[in-house]
Amino acid sequence: MGFWKRLWSFLRSETTIDDQIIEKVAEVKKEVREAKAAIKTAVKETGDVAKAVAPKKRAPRKPRAKKPVAKKS
Repeated sequence: MGFWKRLWSFLRSETTIDDQIIEKVAEVKKEVREAKAAIKTAVKETGDVAKAVAPKKRAPRKPRAKKPVAKKS
C-alpha cells in the first residue's frame, strides 16, 4: 500500500495542475478583493445620493410683525 501512496504523491507533485490551480486561486482572491472594494465605494456613493435627493426640512416661517395699536384719544 505504501508503494502506491508514494507513487501517487510522486506523480501528483510532477504535474503542473497544482501550480495552475494555485495561480487561479490567487487570481480569484485578488478579483474578490477588488470587487469588495468596488462594492464599498458604490455603497458610499449611494448613501451620498440618497442624502442629496432626500427632501430638505423647510425653514420655519418668520412671525408676522404686530401692527401697532392706534390709541384712541
